[in-house]
Amino acid sequence: MAETVLPHVERLASLLSLEVVLLRVVRIVPWVYGAHERVPLDTTKIEEALELEAREYLNAIESRLKAKGIECRSKVMHRVPWDKIVNFAGKSHDTMVAISTHGRSGIARLVLGSVADMLIRSLETPVLMVRPL
Repeated sequence: MAETVLPHVERLASLLSLEVVLLRVVRIVPWVYGAHERVPLDTTKIEEALELEAREYLNAIESRLKAKGIECRSKVMHRVPWDKIVNFAGKSHDTMVAISTHGRSGIARLVLGSVADMLIRSLETPVLMVRPL
């Protein structure tokens, strides 16, 4: 689903000679894997596997964009997605964030949260949101 934003990013990057930074935030929630306060769990191997998968995935997209003449780099971060994106994008004045969104509302949004919503509320830079058909 995240790739639905790429055609828009490619077009803007080509027209405006922009650098594209592909960002993926890996988030591990230990309790999902059976850990809790009394039963700690070492999730190091899981985190390493998730980071490796994220790097490989982004490298493939980065190669495709570079083959089209688009300046591109990628970065993998850890922890809370919206917070990491806001901190990353907030360091540059000439930034626009592009993200795909499920467009959830109501209970689903309340339960699952919304990275896109948090970005809109937290960023001072433009946010391009694309909802897959």
